[in-house]
Amino acid sequence: MFQLLFSAVSWSLQSWTKKYGGYIPGIYIVLHTFGSDLKFNPHFHVLITAGGLSVNYKKWIDAPKDFLMPQKGLKKRWKHAVMKSIIAANENNLLQMPFLPKKGQYINLRGVISVIAKLRWYINIGARLLEVGMNIKYIGRYTKKPVIAEARI
Repeated sequence: MFQLLFSAVSWSLQSWTKKYGGYIPGIYIVLHTFGSDLKFNPHFHVLITAGGLSVNYKKWIDAPKDFLMPQKGLKKRWKHAVMKSIIAANENNLLQMPFLPKKGQYINLRGVISVIAKLRWYINIGARLLEVGMNIKYIGRYTKKPVIAEARI
């Protein structure tokens, strides 16, 4: 399931930049499975280059200086990619819905997709990181440190 989510994040960003910018960006994705309160809360921290290789891989194309992807459009694209990927994985026997012994049947995938579609999804697009040191600190914060300090356990 996490691989499916990673792929949906990557596809959402790349399809957007290919269509509207004509380039393929570099993407760095970090998965966190818990929030600071230690409750299960899978979410991603993503860094994306401000530009990328042209679709034909022959030159670098800079993103516009004031460019940030529109949150609303990216959220819809990602949500659609996740739901489509879940359906495809299930159809290809890569994902099986849990079995409910009391009902003697598997959870209905269409019901799950219906519930997912109604949920509010969150995407936060932060400011452009212009300084190399800030980029390194951001990446380090989410890849080198544990989710929670040992003192808080």
